Amino acid sequence: MVQVRQQKLDEVWPKLRVMARSSPQDKYVLVKGIIDSKVNANREVVAVTGDGTNDGPALKKADVGLAMVSINVNPYYAPDLG
Repeated sequence: MVQVRQQKLDEVWPKLRVMARSSPQDKYVLVKGIIDSKVNANREVVAVTGDGTNDGPALKKADVGLAMVSINVNPYYAPDLG
């Protein structure tokens, strides 16, 4: 696991808006860093999206975790899904 000093994270994360194409380890480090941060008086709410495979630790640690999965649906049965 990547180790990053909390002080360094506190300098960087308030300026971030979107983090794309990141590794599962990077997601976890950032989520944990934001949750553990004392930059603001109130704790930030952290949301993460991931494929659900390797992103499990970050999805679980975040306040809101959305695992995006794709499924193939036979078009014949698609009208029945509504």
